[in-house]
Amino acid sequence: MAITINHQTNDISATSGSLTIDGAAAGGGGGGGGGGGAWEVISHQVPSTTVTSVTISSIPSTYKSYKLIMNWTLGSTTSSNPNLTFFDDTTQLTNLAVYRSTSASQTSQTAQSTVPLLREFSMSVFVAEVGIWGLGQDNTSLLVSGQAYSNTTANSVCEVGAFRAGAIGTAVDKIVVKAAWSNIPAGAVITLYGLKGS
Repeated sequence: MAITINHQTNDISATSGSLTIDGAAAGGGGGGGGGGGAWEVISHQVPSTTVTSVTISSIPSTYKSYKLIMNWTLGSTTSSNPNLTFFDDTTQLTNLAVYRSTSASQTSQTAQSTVPLLREFSMSVFVAEVGIWGLGQDNTSLLVSGQAYSNTTANSVCEVGAFRAGAIGTAVDKIVVKAAWSNIPAGAVITLYGLKGS
């Protein structure tokens, strides 16, 4: 077998057989510190009508990391409040420590039951990417870290973080996305991804 390396495109190919790295197929998320595979879609929801919330339930615990991506456009500038709530079955989690940072201000709050994703709520466009760790695992801390954007006139980019210590008998398996002071419009895209190795 011959291996060809194209230095212009950084491609590696074999004339026969297959390439392996530490025993795993190249590109398959094998060992050697090369990563852990691709993001897999766990839930993808696009409401066909206006809704008050979108629920992502029965979240599997088989992933190391999770990523929630949301975007929507309201028909006009509206006072809204995009936020996340987390549940263990039907019990909403409380006692979250929440941090928000924008170009103009930083806030931190404790004993919260929601994670607000913006600071300024008057907007018509909303986009967010949020990393989440600790879903589906008993007695595991919940960690949330992300960034959200809106077309508000001030503080349009907001960095968000949240933390809740693990508790025996508590495993987060549901996320509810809300826009508390308005609705989530038809055509909104809300997708949760999982990464099995990281």
